[in-house]
Amino acid sequence: MILTSLESVVAGSSLEERCTILRQAGFSGVDILGHTLAQRIPEVRDAMAATAIRLVAVYARLGAETLLAAGVHARARAVDIMKERLETAAELGAKAVIFVPVFGGPRMRVEVERMVLIALLDELSSHAERCEVPLVLEPLSRLDTHLIYDPSTAVEIVQEIGSPMLRTMVDTYHMERQGLDMDKAIRSAARYMPLVHLSDSHRRLPGQGRIDFGKVLATLSEVGFDGPMGFECDGAHSFEELRMAAEYLESVWDG
Repeated sequence: MILTSLESVVAGSSLEERCTILRQAGFSGVDILGHTLAQRIPEVRDAMAATAIRLVAVYARLGAETLLAAGVHARARAVDIMKERLETAAELGAKAVIFVPVFGGPRMRVEVERMVLIALLDELSSHAERCEVPLVLEPLSRLDTHLIYDPSTAVEIVQEIGSPMLRTMVDTYHMERQGLDMDKAIRSAARYMPLVHLSDSHRRLPGQGRIDFGKVLATLSEVGFDGPMGFECDGAHSFEELRMAAEYLESVWDG
């Protein structure tokens, strides 16, 4: 089992301290928000060298920009930011850049959104191939985005692009929030998942809510998934809390 965590989920005053806590709690990697990463390269390198924790995923985090903005210039800025995220991720040896095409409602005519997205992802996938870092399209819930809220829809887009560097994923929090059949959703995306996100209901740590992670992990095992499983939960948690969540997952994975 390869566990990682978003940096902000871990209590600590520095990245090195958070990585130390993760290592002691049984985690292998850390995931970091992309909007400040280019300015933190020395800090990230030092923390990884000191703790043997590796940088697994970079969250694109485009801020006010979105790939599906109404204006062509705004979309071009978002593409440029995505390319910078890929280049920084490659420099630091990250294994993926996670992105969401648009949060909330539409900024353009719904009937042209998919066509625009395909065109932009075709360009970005080529850049990802040059950087040798996969782009991972994350489905959210319908409460968080109007566009891609089912892994099967994300798979259709990945297949249409046809690049080995465009992938997708599942997130237990969003699947539960959307009311999806998690077994079906995981199986639909299984061929294209380099990583998954594990959060319990209300973004709690695994084992603190109502999601049956025994079933989730059993399905992941059945489809042959062996990639990183990242915590994306609310709050900054102590070593004891993180270790308890890791032990819970290990127990249901083994059982």
